[in-house]
Amino acid sequence: MFPMTENACIYRVPVNMRAVQPNAYAPTIISIGPYHLGQERLQAMEELKWKFFHHLFRPNQPNGVELDPAMKAMEDLEQDARRCYWDNAEQHSKHRFVRMMPVNGCFIVEVLRELKHNFQCDPFVKRWMLPILRWDLIMLENQLPLFVLQKLFELTKGSEETSTCLEQLALCFFNPLLQSQRDVRAGNAQGIQNTLHFLDLFRKSILPYPINLSRGLKTSKTSDSSNAADEGIDMVWSMTEVMEAGVVIEKAVNCPPLDVSSEGR
Repeated sequence: MFPMTENACIYRVPVNMRAVQPNAYAPTIISIGPYHLGQERLQAMEELKWKFFHHLFRPNQPNGVELDPAMKAMEDLEQDARRCYWDNAEQHSKHRFVRMMPVNGCFIVEVLRELKHNFQCDPFVKRWMLPILRWDLIMLENQLPLFVLQKLFELTKGSEETSTCLEQLALCFFNPLLQSQRDVRAGNAQGIQNTLHFLDLFRKSILPYPINLSRGLKTSKTSDSSNAADEGIDMVWSMTEVMEAGVVIEKAVNCPPLDVSSEGR
């Protein structure tokens, strides 16, 4: 068992959870990060990653990017990136880990860019891949730290992308997973602070906007809870308790997930 690092934010799914539904926690077509790196069943997408990599880093071609600054940046970020994994990704050597970051990261960055052009410029990505890629890229074990992606995005940014935000591109990419007509927070992606990775970004994008809990459903059911409330501890009822008390709960239409509003008292 590895000691958990202080800055860890990317974990292995516990064995008991994986046993219930193994396929729910394993990527279907693509490996991102160290935990599924090298798995034979995901090798087809490894070839696609390298096509993106070589297509991007070609300094003698129009819009080509120099490779050396990107590799130097990844070497500088290696230790910080390792600390984001609960076991420091110790199963991989420095060379393999450093090489993994730009190959995986540039694939993600380029896919997000191509989505803006409806994939008309790139023959590598097929439309059938997109729904599967969306799910694979928000799996807990299948993450790169966001600061790695942001560094690669900045180093490979074109002159026409000066105002483009990586978080905004990512939320536009993931928005179809919400099955909603509304782009949840995509327009204000830069306002989502301290994002750790894509799963964290997606989670924060669907959280309700900050609300004043003093206006919410707060009450006490016993004299003990009343005393607690008097001491400044607000007792918030669960959804089940609210319904048992006679409040009618209805599913809203065309609103962000987890948004709550009330009518009447």
